[in-house]
Order: sequence, then C-alpha cells, then structure tokens
Amino acid sequence: MFSGDVEAVLTKVGLKDHEAKVYLTLLQDKEFGLNVAAITKKTKFKRSTINLILDRLIDRGFISFHIEYYYLIFRTYR
Repeated sequence: MFSGDVEAVLTKVGLKDHEAKVYLTLLQDKEFGLNVAAITKKTKFKRSTINLILDRLIDRGFISFHIEYYYLIFRTYR
C-alpha cells in the first residue's frame, strides 16, 4: 500500500532501513503489540538484530513495551 512512502519518510526523520521496517511491522499490529519472536518471523531479521533495533527505537521514543505473561510486548505509541 503506502509502506514505501512511509518507509522513505521514516528514513528522512533519522531511522535506518531496518529500523523503519520493524517500526512499520509494529504499526500494522499496534492494538496488541508483538513479542520479539513475532517481529523476527514477520521481518525475517535475526533475533539479535531485532533486539538492537528495538532498543534504539525505545531510546528514540518511537515505541514502548510492557510485560504480558512473562513476555515483553512491543508496540507503537497510540
């Protein structure tokens, strides 16, 4: 749909390509959020890469997380 346009805008505001893709993945499921395993499965990135990207996105204020049933659930701000 518009993911190419949105991804271009996200890179202009300072996100790297992989960070933008993870952010867009979280945007698609913003109501409930996703755990690391689900993000890894959807993006096809390595789990260690996902963890680094999630840390950067949290530090920059793009996403948040909460604990649900012993899992960290990541999602975008509403």
